[in-house]
Amino acid sequence: MPELFKLIDVLVDPRTVAFAALVIGTLVLWTRRDWIGRGLITATVAVALLLSVVPIGSWLLASLENRFPPPEQLPERVDGIVVLGGDFDAVLATTRQRHSFGDTNLPRIMAMAELARRFPEARIVYSGGAPDDAHPSATEAHSAADVLTLFGIDRSRVTLEDRSRNTYENAMFSLRVAAPETGQTWLLVTSAFHMPRAMGSFRRAGWQVIPYPVDYWTGARANWRGAFSFDSGLRLLAQATREFAALFLYSTFGLTDQIIPGPRPG
Repeated sequence: MPELFKLIDVLVDPRTVAFAALVIGTLVLWTRRDWIGRGLITATVAVALLLSVVPIGSWLLASLENRFPPPEQLPERVDGIVVLGGDFDAVLATTRQRHSFGDTNLPRIMAMAELARRFPEARIVYSGGAPDDAHPSATEAHSAADVLTLFGIDRSRVTLEDRSRNTYENAMFSLRVAAPETGQTWLLVTSAFHMPRAMGSFRRAGWQVIPYPVDYWTGARANWRGAFSFDSGLRLLAQATREFAALFLYSTFGLTDQIIPGPRPG
């Protein structure tokens, strides 16, 4: 199952699609049907220009980020906090023997540190397994463990869940290691665009948690300013299409309670 998700993740990435279209178009130029190649390349360039000006990716990503708004007021008592991996490049950290945070600014673990100080009695579960099967010992949970003290988090409060390879496994394995009691209040920390899939997976696993979204990629309102940005437009669209594709697959395989989960359970 994780391998299928990874394959679909690559195939729906618009950067992969654009590159493939350009390669195919170039090859066809050297055949008798060169007009097909010219048309394919021209269409690819036209779409790239459109995505560079019209914030389609931003609109799509904002629709996911706005599904679960931040809680207006947190409960007075929080029994636990579940933080999903995503801040670390575990493989690079293992091979280089140095902390590696990828291209993130550590929004999830920073939120964990903030919430840990606000709720000193709360338990913490950090969930993240090995993102690469070729490096099974390079887990995000262990990368997080190495930097907990840098953020002032008492290591004894944190339970590391290092088996999960996708969001649904995050939910299942975190539930097992946390073993929450009936009536307890737990927060779920992950990126805002990822929160719908995460909440749907936790609900399917039978765990009702309170969403605490972080790491926003879009503003409260995604307005069209007419600015030209090929890199930004394609990057946001890639993130949005991959997430929507994942939601569709999760719904198809029964790993979430709704196609696009919202505040009300399905």
